[in-house]
Amino acid sequence: MIEVFREKFRKRHQLLQDLKAKNRKTMGWVCTYAPEEILYAAGVVPIRILGGATETPMADAYFYSNSCSFIRNCLEEGFQGKYDPLEGVVICQTCDHIRRFSDIWNRYLKERTPFTYALNIPCKMDLDLVSDYQRTLEQFKASLEEFLGKEITEEALAKRYLLRPPCPRMSPQEVRIAHLKQMIEEFHVEGVIYETIKFCDLHAGVYPVIKDGLAELGVPVLKLEREHLLAGSGQLSTRTQAFLESIGAEVA
Repeated sequence: MIEVFREKFRKRHQLLQDLKAKNRKTMGWVCTYAPEEILYAAGVVPIRILGGATETPMADAYFYSNSCSFIRNCLEEGFQGKYDPLEGVVICQTCDHIRRFSDIWNRYLKERTPFTYALNIPCKMDLDLVSDYQRTLEQFKASLEEFLGKEITEEALAKRYLLRPPCPRMSPQEVRIAHLKQMIEEFHVEGVIYETIKFCDLHAGVYPVIKDGLAELGVPVLKLEREHLLAGSGQLSTRTQAFLESIGAEVA
């Protein structure tokens, strides 16, 4: 099963080229809060922007050295022209790294992807914010309709995005901890591996809160910090193996 996903990842740019050859409109998105339903309703195929370049010399020229390696890889592939077939890019403003990515893409790559839209996302899970976020989605929908020259009749629900199982930037964190606890109990989890990309302040910042929350269940947690390109994979493998052995799991 893992190999199936690897093959899909390796061929992700070919998929984009194939859709372009069939005259299908495509738009890239960054962050899972991007409103895919609205894109589908507009007849557009959403394509997630993922990094994969071996080195990032062009992106490094625009980012600080302590910027997330994932977002640097995404920008590198943009500069390499791998996302040129896209009609546009929807970038959710969810962390400082992505905000800078948005600024750079809008400044240097907008001619390649004319519809470049920065979508503001609330930082709090609150029913009182749903109406505000719905207006944000309606503004996005109107901009997309203007760009495509067509009306989008299917509505997207702001609740689906704002009140779903949250990412680390959303508050309160108690909601995320409760969701993790539910999954741990449902699937009889014996240990948790908490993996973060180096310099990701959001995931790294909430780790102590998550660890303390899971400690109430007596579930051990291993924190792994890595670069996007899996540098030092041998050390990660050794630590993971030792962790699995410590909880009595069989290691192949």
